Amino acid sequence: MFAGFNPPVSDSRAFMRRLAHSLDAVETVRRQNAVVRRLNRRAAVIAASVGFVVGMLFALAIPWVLGAISSIEMPRVEILTLPAADIVRVALWCLTGGVAVVSAINAYDVSLALLRRKQD
Repeated sequence: MFAGFNPPVSDSRAFMRRLAHSLDAVETVRRQNAVVRRLNRRAAVIAASVGFVVGMLFALAIPWVLGAISSIEMPRVEILTLPAADIVRVALWCLTGGVAVVSAINAYDVSLALLRRKQD
């Protein structure tokens, strides 16, 4: 089966040139990956910071919102054995978490775009 196999032998200089070119290409890709990794880390730190700050601001506003809502007459309705006031508290905390997550995702996208633009 392999008796007729006779691979062409190329010039060693041409082989070394191709090998050097391939190694240069690999090094270029490695450097670009390192830059992208660094930019992603910076963008993630910025996103985490923005999400934390927005979450804290909304969490600090919850007592004020609950105070404003408590002046409104709440219906005497129970859903899943929770009074309406507790449902409002849960909804506010869910809203706080959702806004913090959306803010963090948007901050990641914006900061990554700005960092890439700054790099170029």
